[in-house]
Amino acid sequence: MRLIDHDNWSSRGTAVLAVLVTTLLYVALAFGQKPEYDFYTEFRNSFTPKLRADNPSLLLTNEEIVEKYAAKLKSEGVTENEIARRTGLIRTGHSLLEADYWNRFYTNSNANFNKAPNGFLMQMVEGRRPGAALDYGMGEGRNGIYLASLGWQVGGILPMRGSHWLKNGQRSLG
Repeated sequence: MRLIDHDNWSSRGTAVLAVLVTTLLYVALAFGQKPEYDFYTEFRNSFTPKLRADNPSLLLTNEEIVEKYAAKLKSEGVTENEIARRTGLIRTGHSLLEADYWNRFYTNSNANFNKAPNGFLMQMVEGRRPGAALDYGMGEGRNGIYLASLGWQVGGILPMRGSHWLKNGQRSLG
């Protein structure tokens, strides 16, 4: 995190920061959670771990896991088209499914992750006059929210997860 002294912060810098944050929020909306990925959480957090636990002596490949998942879906009466859609996404769109999974995780108000600001950051800003900060790689936005609560102007860069969280955090700060 780089702290920017308030005295050296220009109106142009404020405008650039505003455009950047606005752009990131639009990206978050454009690439937000997709209902067609709803199945993935169950596949990722329930089906695959259970399959591995039930078969500890087998070293299953990803393809074997997908085939067993397809068989499970078929036994549950899921249509062939839906099975093909899901298994196709797992095979070719894994990074998109993972991004959506983590976006859901970080934007879930019941998620259990560290929401406290970083202790080092707290020490570094103690006694400093509020200014402007750009939080690069902001994760869930906990540090930006902390700085904003102290009166800092904060911008953060991390599409989807942090942008959404910081936006909500700022709203709660008034």
